[in-house]
Amino acid sequence: MTLGKSFRLAINWLVFIWVLQLINMHAHYFLNMFGLVPQSPVHLIGIFTSPFLHGSLEHIMANSLPLFVFVIFASQTPNFWRVTWIIIFLTGMAVWLVGRPGVHVGASGLIMGYWSYLLVYGWLIRRWKPVFISIWIAFFYGGMLFTLIDLRAQTSFESHIFGFIFGLLAAWVNARKYPRR
Repeated sequence: MTLGKSFRLAINWLVFIWVLQLINMHAHYFLNMFGLVPQSPVHLIGIFTSPFLHGSLEHIMANSLPLFVFVIFASQTPNFWRVTWIIIFLTGMAVWLVGRPGVHVGASGLIMGYWSYLLVYGWLIRRWKPVFISIWIAFFYGGMLFTLIDLRAQTSFESHIFGFIFGLLAAWVNARKYPRR
């Protein structure tokens, strides 16, 4: 995907989640009933919907910039949509299976998945552009490592951890399709 298309994709993604957020806020967070509730068969849909919903204005604001940046960079790699769905589906399933009780919403699991994906993908395929992106991501977003141990009640650390793990898996799966140089 060209850089221009990646930029437009990231803008469109942010517009989509912000429109949902405004609707959700206006509806007193009614849409969060479509969030992920662990071990609730009724809330299995949350595996796919929870990354697009947020619990507060502060929550979506915190997620917007990293999501924007990571979508731009991740969409520069092959099979972006497959990588995205691997992260969303497997993270959601894992949180649904073992997450703490409560409604889990937010793009944090996807963001952590993109983060770990971008950190290692370049090194796995050994190509200069993805390696440069990996270094850039590590330098500017290295502090995200600490969100893996954020155990506050209002934070879905499960989404952070599983997103991180499945981002690594997505990098490995994607890198296997491309020979090293």
